[in-house]
Amino acid sequence: MPCSCQSSSSKLRSGVAVVPESIPHEVLPGESCIFCAEKHASVAYTELQAGASLSIIIGELELARRHTAAEFKNISDRIARVELRAALRDTGLHGDLLSALEAITEVADGEDPSIRTEGDSYEFNSGQEPAANPFIGEIHLCAAYRLAFEVGYMIPNRYMILGDLAMATEHLIRFDYQAGSRMRELRHRVQTTKASDLNIYWPYVVSNITKNITKNIDEYREDYAKPLAKYLGHPDFILKV
Repeated sequence: MPCSCQSSSSKLRSGVAVVPESIPHEVLPGESCIFCAEKHASVAYTELQAGASLSIIIGELELARRHTAAEFKNISDRIARVELRAALRDTGLHGDLLSALEAITEVADGEDPSIRTEGDSYEFNSGQEPAANPFIGEIHLCAAYRLAFEVGYMIPNRYMILGDLAMATEHLIRFDYQAGSRMRELRHRVQTTKASDLNIYWPYVVSNITKNITKNIDEYREDYAKPLAKYLGHPDFILKV
Protein backbone atom coordinates (compact mmCIF):
# COMPACT_ATOMS: atom_id res chain seq x y z
CA MET A 1 0.00 0.00 0.00
CA PRO A 2 1.38 3.44 -0.88
CA CYS A 3 2.54 5.49 2.06
CA SER A 4 -0.13 7.97 3.18
CA CYS A 5 2.34 10.83 2.68
CA GLN A 6 1.84 10.37 -1.06
CA SER A 7 -1.87 11.14 -1.03
CA SER A 8 -1.52 14.90 -1.49
CA SER A 9 0.46 14.49 -4.70
CA SER A 10 -1.31 11.43 -6.08
CA LYS A 11 -3.81 11.82 -8.87
CA LEU A 12 -7.00 9.87 -9.24
CA ARG A 13 -7.43 8.07 -12.52
CA SER A 14 -10.58 5.98 -12.92
CA GLY A 15 -10.89 5.85 -9.16
CA VAL A 16 -7.36 4.49 -8.64
CA ALA A 17 -4.60 6.53 -7.00
CA VAL A 18 -1.54 6.86 -9.23
CA VAL A 19 1.72 7.27 -7.32
CA PRO A 20 4.07 9.83 -8.91
CA GLU A 21 7.44 8.53 -10.09
CA SER A 22 9.18 10.97 -7.77
CA ILE A 23 7.84 9.05 -4.75
CA PRO A 24 8.16 5.40 -5.77
CA HIS A 25 8.24 3.74 -2.37
CA GLU A 26 5.67 1.81 -0.40
CA VAL A 27 5.85 1.89 3.38
CA LEU A 28 4.92 -0.81 5.86
CA PRO A 29 4.87 -0.33 9.65
CA GLY A 30 8.43 0.06 10.88
CA GLU A 31 9.99 0.74 7.47
CA SER A 32 11.98 3.95 7.04
CA CYS A 33 9.85 6.94 6.07
CA ILE A 34 10.48 10.45 7.35
CA PHE A 35 7.03 11.56 6.14
CA CYS A 36 5.24 8.81 8.08
CA ALA A 37 7.37 9.68 11.12
CA GLU A 38 6.33 13.32 10.77
CA LYS A 39 2.67 12.28 10.59
CA HIS A 40 2.81 10.15 13.74
CA ALA A 41 4.89 12.68 15.72
CA SER A 42 2.49 15.45 14.66
CA VAL A 43 -0.48 13.43 15.92
CA ALA A 44 1.34 12.94 19.22
CA TYR A 45 2.00 16.69 19.47
CA THR A 46 -1.60 17.58 18.62
CA GLU A 47 -2.95 15.11 21.19
CA LEU A 48 -0.48 16.37 23.79
CA GLN A 49 -1.62 19.96 23.21
CA ALA A 50 -5.24 18.86 23.58
CA GLY A 51 -4.54 16.97 26.80
CA ALA A 52 -5.65 13.72 25.19
CA SER A 53 -5.13 10.13 26.26
CA LEU A 54 -1.56 9.21 27.18
CA SER A 55 -1.96 5.92 25.31
CA ILE A 56 -2.44 7.77 22.02
CA ILE A 57 0.66 9.92 22.62
CA ILE A 58 2.88 6.95 23.54
CA GLY A 59 1.59 4.87 20.64
CA GLU A 60 2.15 7.59 18.04
CA LEU A 61 5.65 8.33 19.35
CA GLU A 62 6.56 4.64 19.15
CA LEU A 63 5.37 4.45 15.53
CA ALA A 64 7.38 7.59 14.68
CA ARG A 65 10.44 6.03 16.34
CA ARG A 66 10.06 2.84 14.29
CA HIS A 67 9.89 4.79 11.03
CA THR A 68 13.19 6.56 11.82
CA ALA A 69 15.21 3.92 13.68
CA ALA A 70 17.06 2.39 10.71
CA GLU A 71 18.04 5.45 8.69
CA PHE A 72 17.52 8.56 10.82
CA LYS A 73 19.33 7.68 14.05
CA ASN A 74 19.64 11.22 15.42
CA ILE A 75 15.94 11.86 14.98
CA SER A 76 15.02 8.43 16.35
CA ASP A 77 17.02 9.22 19.50
CA ARG A 78 15.12 12.49 19.97
CA ILE A 79 11.76 10.77 19.60
CA ALA A 80 12.82 7.95 21.94
CA ARG A 81 13.74 10.47 24.62
CA VAL A 82 10.28 12.07 24.47
CA GLU A 83 8.66 8.61 24.44
CA LEU A 84 10.71 7.60 27.48
CA ARG A 85 9.57 10.66 29.42
CA ALA A 86 5.95 10.10 28.39
CA ALA A 87 6.03 6.45 29.49
CA LEU A 88 7.44 7.47 32.89
CA ARG A 89 4.66 10.08 33.27
CA ASP A 90 7.06 13.01 33.17
CA THR A 91 5.64 16.46 32.47
CA GLY A 92 6.67 19.31 30.19
CA LEU A 93 7.09 17.26 27.02
CA HIS A 94 6.02 20.03 24.64
CA GLY A 95 9.44 21.58 24.11
CA ASP A 96 11.27 18.29 23.44
CA LEU A 97 8.54 17.01 21.12
CA LEU A 98 8.41 20.28 19.19
CA SER A 99 12.21 20.17 18.81
CA ALA A 100 12.00 16.61 17.46
CA LEU A 101 9.28 17.65 15.02
CA GLU A 102 11.36 20.56 13.75
CA ALA A 103 14.27 18.17 13.10
CA ILE A 104 11.93 15.80 11.26
CA THR A 105 10.57 18.64 9.14
CA GLU A 106 14.09 19.74 8.19
CA VAL A 107 14.78 16.30 6.75
CA ALA A 108 11.35 16.05 5.12
CA ASP A 109 11.95 19.39 3.41
CA GLY A 110 15.38 18.22 2.22
CA GLU A 111 17.23 20.94 4.12
CA ASP A 112 19.50 18.67 6.15
CA PRO A 113 20.12 15.31 4.45
CA SER A 114 23.20 14.77 6.60
CA ILE A 115 20.94 13.53 9.40
CA ARG A 116 20.25 10.36 7.37
CA THR A 117 22.56 7.52 8.42
CA GLU A 118 23.62 4.43 6.53
CA GLY A 119 21.29 1.54 7.29
CA ASP A 120 24.01 -1.12 7.32
CA SER A 121 25.98 0.73 10.01
CA TYR A 122 23.04 1.06 12.39
CA GLU A 123 22.72 -1.22 15.41
CA PHE A 124 19.54 -1.29 17.46
CA ASN A 125 20.36 -0.18 20.98
CA SER A 126 17.70 -2.35 22.58
CA GLY A 127 19.06 -5.70 21.35
CA GLN A 128 16.79 -8.55 22.29
CA GLU A 129 13.51 -7.99 24.08
CA PRO A 130 14.26 -7.46 27.81
CA ALA A 131 12.59 -9.14 30.77
CA ALA A 132 8.99 -8.34 31.67
CA ASN A 133 8.56 -4.58 32.02
CA PRO A 134 5.20 -2.80 32.41
CA PHE A 135 6.38 0.28 30.50
CA ILE A 136 7.62 -1.73 27.51
CA GLY A 137 4.40 -3.74 27.55
CA GLU A 138 2.44 -0.49 27.46
CA ILE A 139 4.52 0.74 24.51
CA HIS A 140 3.74 -2.42 22.51
CA LEU A 141 0.04 -2.17 23.38
CA CYS A 142 -0.23 1.54 22.53
CA ALA A 143 1.57 0.99 19.21
CA ALA A 144 -0.88 -1.80 18.31
CA TYR A 145 -3.78 0.46 19.31
CA ARG A 146 -2.69 3.29 17.01
CA LEU A 147 -1.88 0.91 14.13
CA ALA A 148 -5.38 -0.53 14.41
CA PHE A 149 -6.92 2.91 13.95
CA GLU A 150 -4.71 4.01 11.07
CA VAL A 151 -7.27 4.37 8.29
CA GLY A 152 -6.54 2.39 5.13
CA TYR A 153 -3.70 0.32 6.60
CA MET A 154 -5.59 -2.63 8.12
CA ILE A 155 -3.97 -5.32 5.96
CA PRO A 156 -0.30 -4.20 6.11
CA ASN A 157 -0.66 -3.30 9.79
CA ARG A 158 -2.24 -6.65 10.76
CA TYR A 159 0.96 -8.57 11.45
CA MET A 160 2.59 -5.84 13.50
CA ILE A 161 -0.64 -5.39 15.46
CA LEU A 162 -0.68 -9.09 16.30
CA GLY A 163 3.02 -9.09 17.16
CA ASP A 164 2.73 -6.03 19.38
CA LEU A 165 -0.27 -7.52 21.19
CA ALA A 166 1.62 -10.76 21.79
CA MET A 167 4.66 -8.90 23.15
CA ALA A 168 2.44 -6.64 25.28
CA THR A 169 0.81 -9.74 26.78
CA GLU A 170 4.19 -11.25 27.63
CA HIS A 171 5.30 -8.09 29.41
CA LEU A 172 2.08 -7.17 31.20
CA ILE A 173 0.54 -10.49 32.24
CA ARG A 174 2.96 -10.78 35.18
CA PHE A 175 1.71 -7.48 36.55
CA ASP A 176 -2.00 -7.80 35.73
CA TYR A 177 -3.23 -11.27 34.80
CA GLN A 178 -6.72 -10.05 33.86
CA ALA A 179 -5.23 -7.46 31.53
CA GLY A 180 -3.16 -10.19 29.88
CA SER A 181 -6.29 -12.24 29.33
CA ARG A 182 -8.07 -9.26 27.77
CA MET A 183 -5.14 -8.67 25.40
CA ARG A 184 -5.21 -12.32 24.30
CA GLU A 185 -8.92 -11.96 23.61
CA LEU A 186 -8.26 -8.76 21.68
CA ARG A 187 -5.59 -10.51 19.57
CA HIS A 188 -7.97 -13.39 18.82
CA ARG A 189 -10.66 -10.95 17.70
CA VAL A 190 -8.21 -9.29 15.31
CA GLN A 191 -7.14 -12.70 13.97
CA THR A 192 -10.70 -13.88 13.41
CA THR A 193 -11.80 -10.49 12.01
CA LYS A 194 -14.54 -10.20 14.64
CA ALA A 195 -14.06 -6.47 14.61
CA SER A 196 -17.62 -5.19 14.98
CA ASP A 197 -17.06 -4.08 18.59
CA LEU A 198 -13.31 -3.41 18.45
CA ASN A 199 -13.83 0.37 18.32
CA ILE A 200 -15.15 0.11 21.86
CA TYR A 201 -12.98 -2.76 23.10
CA TRP A 202 -9.60 -1.27 22.09
CA PRO A 203 -9.99 1.96 24.14
CA TYR A 204 -11.41 -0.03 27.06
CA VAL A 205 -8.42 -2.38 27.28
CA VAL A 206 -5.81 0.33 26.68
CA SER A 207 -7.27 2.87 29.12
CA ASN A 208 -7.53 0.31 31.93
CA ILE A 209 -3.91 -0.76 31.53
CA THR A 210 -2.70 2.86 31.33
CA LYS A 211 -4.62 3.70 34.51
CA ASN A 212 -3.14 0.70 36.33
CA ILE A 213 0.43 1.69 35.40
CA THR A 214 -0.20 5.30 36.43
CA LYS A 215 -1.59 4.08 39.78
CA ASN A 216 1.66 2.17 40.44
CA ILE A 217 3.99 4.69 38.80
CA ASP A 218 6.30 5.28 41.79
CA GLU A 219 6.97 1.56 42.29
CA TYR A 220 7.36 0.91 38.55
CA ARG A 221 9.72 3.84 38.06
CA GLU A 222 12.02 2.53 40.78
CA ASP A 223 12.21 -1.00 39.38
CA TYR A 224 11.70 -0.62 35.62
CA ALA A 225 12.73 2.88 34.49
CA LYS A 226 16.36 1.93 33.83
CA PRO A 227 15.55 -1.13 31.67
CA LEU A 228 13.07 1.03 29.73
CA ALA A 229 15.71 3.71 29.15
CA LYS A 230 18.15 1.08 27.89
CA TYR A 231 15.47 -0.42 25.63
CA LEU A 232 14.85 2.98 24.04
CA GLY A 233 18.57 3.66 23.60
CA HIS A 234 19.05 6.14 26.45
CA PRO A 235 20.77 4.11 29.21
CA ASP A 236 22.10 7.26 30.91
CA PHE A 237 18.70 8.96 31.12
CA ILE A 238 17.91 10.42 34.56
CA LEU A 239 14.31 11.32 35.34
CA LYS A 240 13.94 14.56 37.30
CA VAL A 241 11.17 13.97 39.82
